[in-house]
Amino acid sequence: TSDGIADDVDGDGFPVFFVLVDDLDGNGEIDDNEVTGNGVDFGDLHLFNIRFDTLLVRNSTELQGIEIMKTHVLDNQHKMVKRQNNHWEIGYGVRFLRLRDRFFLQGEGDVLGLTQVDTKTENQIVGPQIRSRWSSQRGRLNVALDTRFVFGYNVQDLDQQGDVGQNLVPGGLNSFLYGQPTTFSYGTQANDFSPLFELRADASYQLTSSIALNLGYTAMYIDSITRASQVVQYSLPNMGILPAGNQDVFINGANFGFDVVY
Repeated sequence: TSDGIADDVDGDGFPVFFVLVDDLDGNGEIDDNEVTGNGVDFGDLHLFNIRFDTLLVRNSTELQGIEIMKTHVLDNQHKMVKRQNNHWEIGYGVRFLRLRDRFFLQGEGDVLGLTQVDTKTENQIVGPQIRSRWSSQRGRLNVALDTRFVFGYNVQDLDQQGDVGQNLVPGGLNSFLYGQPTTFSYGTQANDFSPLFELRADASYQLTSSIALNLGYTAMYIDSITRASQVVQYSLPNMGILPAGNQDVFINGANFGFDVVY
């Protein structure tokens, strides 16, 4: 501090470093040689940020899945002819989806040296799926909306490997007195229910009798999953894994292409 005296951060009346004294000779005064002990109030210690000269962070996600569905096309012959170009489909089945997530961090600096943390999570979701689809034909144009819901059971595998302070030499230049390289490896598994909702919107335009232009949009939301970047416990020197299943994910994208029949 500015006055040169260590602060009493936790307010217990003791500064960071303190000494214990007693009137050993009973003269009513504390002399310099009447120190009985000294100590450190760990509640007054400060937490400092770790600094790196260079920092590399990579996050990658892979999504894979398979679904088996039985679909029923609802009969519309009882409707007026002008409405028979609208079609409804309902379906049910089972779906499996795997979401792999990886978060890699590598930092290098003049204090800790090289530090690496590699965290991987794998969400394996399986469960019953229901589906509803509407489509309409207007001349050459066909439009469709498709919704799907999965009541999924999620088995989550979490792994973390890494090392902190690869270049630390105890007592070396710019190194901590008791600092040394630390290597760690963790693995755990969690289970949770992860509902999944998916929406697909498609449009197709028949250019010729054998060629059609397609344009579509897909959006997917999954709840109660585990993302690798969100479960890293930043606690030196051993790092760690935080509780799983507390994140969600929203994935969306557009697609286009051609259908050719020959």
